[in-house]
Amino acid sequence: MNYLLDTHILLWILVDPDKVPEPMRRIVEDTGNRAWFSAASISEIAIKHSLANSDFTVEPATIWKAARETGLEELAVTAEHSVGVDTLPWLHRDPFDRLLVAQARAGGMKLLSVDPEVNAYFLRIRRRRCVAKFRILAASQFGAPGRILLPFRLVWQASFSRVPAHRE
Repeated sequence: MNYLLDTHILLWILVDPDKVPEPMRRIVEDTGNRAWFSAASISEIAIKHSLANSDFTVEPATIWKAARETGLEELAVTAEHSVGVDTLPWLHRDPFDRLLVAQARAGGMKLLSVDPEVNAYFLRIRRRRCVAKFRILAASQFGAPGRILLPFRLVWQASFSRVPAHRE
């Protein structure tokens, strides 16, 4: 399996491995998996480093070299990846994270991240199916098959707590 590392996971693996959640560490260490880092992550590190912020002292060249030396594979940013950003919903505003999501999707990779906003991109398809299922279920429970009666949040409550629903 191919795994793309989010920037903070890349930094933690190389600088402070104890911060990496154990399941992610096992994935990266498993020789049956291919772990990738993105050129976009190196760009993000370079920008943060160039701002000369005293709490961000990591040099991009050092991370780039260390990533290659530890066996991580480098993923270049292509026009396909950039175009893929345009098709993403605005679940997250960070341009680097959005580019990593587009890269992972284009390459059929799993993106390793602890950021819930990044991970939401990979849960969205399942969530859409659930929303549709719950809306249909709730509509049929309250006597209006095929009609969406409520905003999703209220439908969710009606579906599980049997709270009487408000009809529009």
